[in-house]
Amino acid sequence: MQIRNLVCLLLLCAAPLSMPVQAADSKGVLTVSGTGQVPVVPDLAMISVGVEVMASTAKAAISQNAEQMNRVFKLLQDSDVALADIQTSQFQLAPQWSNQKSGSDMPPEIVGFMVSNSVRVKVRELAQLGAVLDALAESGATSFHSVQFDISQPQSPLDEARKLAVAEAIRKAELLADAAGQHLGRILSIDEAGSAPVPIYRMEASLARSSPIAEGEMTISADVTMRFQLD
Repeated sequence: MQIRNLVCLLLLCAAPLSMPVQAADSKGVLTVSGTGQVPVVPDLAMISVGVEVMASTAKAAISQNAEQMNRVFKLLQDSDVALADIQTSQFQLAPQWSNQKSGSDMPPEIVGFMVSNSVRVKVRELAQLGAVLDALAESGATSFHSVQFDISQPQSPLDEARKLAVAEAIRKAELLADAAGQHLGRILSIDEAGSAPVPIYRMEASLARSSPIAEGEMTISADVTMRFQLD
């Protein structure tokens, strides 16, 4: 009898307690995105320019390429471009093969060597950009790969774009919450997407005195995604 009572007591203690559980207060969440854009005027340009030379031997190709590239460097220094603003982006030596006719049993042969030397040049005076391009062509540059505009101090307009993006997200959230008959609560999170300057080119007649270059605006853009609690 005592053993039966002891077993019953142990089973009673092992049974899960039945406690009233209050459901968590589940509230809605609103997710919106916002974009902010600030137009700025570029104040510098990046030129990608190169010299390509072909010769019968690798040594001759390298020597001739160096001679022409030295003229390019001298021209840039004469145009008040600092050495710190000139950076080699590519140097390549490649054999050039003969073109064999289809069906020929003769293997291709090396007929020469091509040396390609490219540099990136930062021009801080945009008014001189067209003249610099003309002078580069006269100095021996054989290829112009690209001209890109940029700004030297992007932090201030980027911060302004971020503020505009947040303000736009809040405006949209308030509009959507009001349309749904909800009250916009506290901010749960703010996530920023990648931001980058976007060039908007516009030709200016004042640059047509030399090589025509498109001068215009750049748009600094910022994107955010915000999550709000709905009360």
